[in-house]
Amino acid sequence: MGFRVEITTAARQDILDGINYYQAISEKLSEAFCKDIFLSLDAIENNPTFFSYYHEPFRRVLLKKFPYLIIYKIYGDIVIITGVFFAKQNPEIIKSRSKD
Repeated sequence: MGFRVEITTAARQDILDGINYYQAISEKLSEAFCKDIFLSLDAIENNPTFFSYYHEPFRRVLLKKFPYLIIYKIYGDIVIITGVFFAKQNPEIIKSRSKD
């Protein structure tokens, strides 16, 4: 079964904020962050049920090289990315975007 990934406007802004943060430090760091995001999104698209629940029905993926997590929900063959968060961010902010 092929899955299609859709990224919410808020999650797109989260990604841009992360890119801008790392860009201010280093071009290479920003590029590495982008690569880590894309690899994680590919993994989600290929096997979204593999990753653990953040709180049901939302799942999470921790980036490999950066302290960020991607929160998403599966609707049939569509995966909705609801947020990309700094892992040490206030959990209430993360939960606020992980509601039905």
